[in-house]
Amino acid sequence: MVERVVVQMLRGDVVKLGDPTPVRDLIYVDDHVSAYMSCLGNEKALGEIFNFSTGCGITVKRVVESLKQITGFRGEIVWDTIPRRPLDIQVLYGDSTKAAKVLGWHPTVTLEEGLSLTVIHWRQKISGSFSETAIREASA
Repeated sequence: MVERVVVQMLRGDVVKLGDPTPVRDLIYVDDHVSAYMSCLGNEKALGEIFNFSTGCGITVKRVVESLKQITGFRGEIVWDTIPRRPLDIQVLYGDSTKAAKVLGWHPTVTLEEGLSLTVIHWRQKISGSFSETAIREASA
């Protein structure tokens, strides 16, 4: 959802979205990868189930409002243009306490940082000046 909204905003498109009220727990890709890496070769992870999450829920609407501010988008956002998915869960966030205790894993990127890094990534990708080094330098 985040990447689709960012791309639409950066291109100046009308942003068409579904329901603004679901609550989600968003985790930045680097934290997602580090979660998996904390399991690889770790005998404590064998046969276990972990939630890798921030433990913080945020509505889709608040995420979109944050992205609007970060991107500087001045266009139109139209809600309820996408049908609701049957059986969609209204509130979905996790508890990574077990991952912290067993694996020592914690998310390191805040939501605001993750959204900003995602905007930088897509802004560079769309403009054709994409490079991982540039993204890392811009976020430092």
